[in-house]
Amino acid sequence: MTVSFVLPLEAETASGYSLLTNLLSLSTGDYPTMQSFSVIKDELYALGLDAYVQRRGELLLVTLEINTIADSFAFDGDRILFEATKLLGGAIFRPCLKDGVFPEENIESEKKCLIEEIASAIENKPSYAMRRAKQILCEGEPFAVDVGGEIDRVGELDGKELMKYYHNLLENAPVYIVYAGEADSGYLEECIKAHLPFKPRSGVLPLPTLHKPRGKIVR
Repeated sequence: MTVSFVLPLEAETASGYSLLTNLLSLSTGDYPTMQSFSVIKDELYALGLDAYVQRRGELLLVTLEINTIADSFAFDGDRILFEATKLLGGAIFRPCLKDGVFPEENIESEKKCLIEEIASAIENKPSYAMRRAKQILCEGEPFAVDVGGEIDRVGELDGKELMKYYHNLLENAPVYIVYAGEADSGYLEECIKAHLPFKPRSGVLPLPTLHKPRGKIVR
């Protein structure tokens, strides 16, 4: 099951959403430590919970995803999908917070990891060539923005700013839930209503940029 939030791809906010995505997959309010979070995932038959950002044209997708076995393979009639959806809902609606913001130690740890990831992509020649091609050919357009963010911008982020991004995700961003598996629609509806209670969305996504013919070759 995936839950994807759809946002405009913007240079000012891409780094924040990228860092926020990493924080949401790290722990939850019910399981605030990496150890307790790992234990509950193991108890759910080695459930995988991942979070990542993606580009879709000129849009940014913030996605949280769970992967686990079907209920039919569990022992003693365990409702694995129900409990897995509960954990996914906890990551989204009840993240690990301290004094109303993400814990400072978590922020700094994930900032370091994200900066290393961005630096690694820059040092990789094919990756860097594609990155620069987008920046040059689509200068001034959303498509030129790198979804992973920029090193300088990541370094500036703090707990208060990240909470603004988090609340915008939760309250405004259009959201899509996709499930692939053997659960019937009634059971799936029960899981979603119980653990993914999103309010109606009113956010409007921007229209794609219309490209004008260029008069010369861009180098």
